[in-house]
Amino acid sequence: MTRTALLASLLLAACTTPRTQIMVATDTDLSIPTEIDSIVIEVIGPDGTTQLANADVATLPAYLGVYHETGALGPVLVRAVGRRAGGDVVERRAQLDFQPERTVLLRMNLLASCVGVSCGAGETCTESGCASSLVDGTGLPDWAGMVPPLDGGGMDSSGDTSMDTSPPSDTSMDTSPPSDTSPDTPGDSSPPDSSADTSVDSALPDTGTCPGDSLPGGGCTDFARDPLNCGGAGAACTSTQVCSAGSCACRPGLTDDGAGGCVDLQSDPANCGAVGRVCANQCWDAFCLMNCGPNTSCLRACVDTESHTLNCGGCGIVCTASQVCADSACRDYTVGVGCTACPCATCPAGNNCCGYPGTSVVCVDGPCP
Repeated sequence: MTRTALLASLLLAACTTPRTQIMVATDTDLSIPTEIDSIVIEVIGPDGTTQLANADVATLPAYLGVYHETGALGPVLVRAVGRRAGGDVVERRAQLDFQPERTVLLRMNLLASCVGVSCGAGETCTESGCASSLVDGTGLPDWAGMVPPLDGGGMDSSGDTSMDTSPPSDTSMDTSPPSDTSPDTPGDSSPPDSSADTSVDSALPDTGTCPGDSLPGGGCTDFARDPLNCGGAGAACTSTQVCSAGSCACRPGLTDDGAGGCVDLQSDPANCGAVGRVCANQCWDAFCLMNCGPNTSCLRACVDTESHTLNCGGCGIVCTASQVCADSACRDYTVGVGCTACPCATCPAGNNCCGYPGTSVVCVDGPCP
């Protein structure tokens, strides 16, 4: 069976085999909302499955990924429609095949010069007028990131520019069971502060030959790297931080937002790609896209719940300061006292010695993150 899906994942380098996908970029030189107030993209896969996605016209160009899983490589039919008050104003069509192990860029610009133009069968209105809707995928450029916007379009300040920022319906064509999308805790907001957790039970027992720093109640740790005793006994970091060189710093993958918090620029829809950059739809790999594809949408944050410390094993499950997320579960860890590389003799029995950015060596009660 052919399986085609809409996605938001652009992490090609993380895959053993490069993805086979089409990245559709849609823009317009028409004024919004005076001339058009919405853009809808329709995709029909090789197996005939049809899906619709609503573009965010406030942040054009809009991007939609279509990825291939199994089966025939084509044809894939793409139709972009600019609408106003529910009626079609302008459209553009394309028919093409996936290119094996390539991510190609398909530009679908909706042009003022095409309004009211009726092309013949098998044709569509383009920058050069009516032309064949068949696109040779071998000649398309590889996706290399966001493209510059068209001149002449954009929001019309004289009109109503209010936008519906509610999350779109799931447009994934993947027939696997849906992921947990519990809205209990947004993936993009600051998670609960675990600074009140000052337990030192996980520290090494004090044998009288502590290779690091001794704790007042007994036990041995490293104040330079222990998130529960960072820089001194009982000085705990928050759940979004690690202890690095005796100071609390953002965990690997998180960025200081300048206001005392740590945010995920890869998935946070309130800080997508940059602090303060807001997405109306989903955020994945630092891009504002229309869906999360094979990933989990946690209040518009597209995350991998197998390893995301703010959504570990499901939306809103936040690991504490002394835990890492591995295989969809929060795992307790202690620092490898006296160790700068694995193996580490001071790791508790049964723990795995793991490298972890910012803390050098950690001892994890479970698989390494």
